[in-house]
Amino acid sequence: MIWTLLLDIDRALFWCFVILLVIGVLSWARGGWQTRFERPARQLAHGRVELRPSWFGISWFGMIAALMVTVAINFARHRADLVIIVPSCLLAGMLLFDIPRTIVVSSHGLEERYWLRKNKCIRWSQIVEIESDLRGRSVTIKAADGTRIVHSFVLSGRARFLQEIKDHCGEHLPADFPREPLEST
Repeated sequence: MIWTLLLDIDRALFWCFVILLVIGVLSWARGGWQTRFERPARQLAHGRVELRPSWFGISWFGMIAALMVTVAINFARHRADLVIIVPSCLLAGMLLFDIPRTIVVSSHGLEERYWLRKNKCIRWSQIVEIESDLRGRSVTIKAADGTRIVHSFVLSGRARFLQEIKDHCGEHLPADFPREPLEST
């Protein structure tokens, strides 16, 4: 009974994986995920800005997690060693535990919000380092207490995020920050 249920879950997850893979490949071929799936930054009350994850990024995280669970179910069905089953489930859990996160920019600082984890906050006065990836995929904000907030390619509103950093930390930034053109948002 339990093995037939696992087999049904396995098949459903496999087809979800295939569908998400096809959607990803088609969207990439139609102009890339940045042009088709980029969500604009959302303006909230009291001057706050919300940078949400793109649906494309969420689907890729979900697809990889579904693949890991499918691998675990297949190996469990054939009564394989736990050496493959446990890491597959742990990787799927870590992926699902990390997404989706949202960054909220306010007049007080940055807040990274998670669904299943504790939120991270950095005040503007606590920022000690701003590191931008050379390929323009991520911006890492580091605080004096070691807290890190990362704006990656999965999140929306990169140009708006960089502009907010420039507006709030302008006097402490290099004159050429950011080293990429800011688009109007």
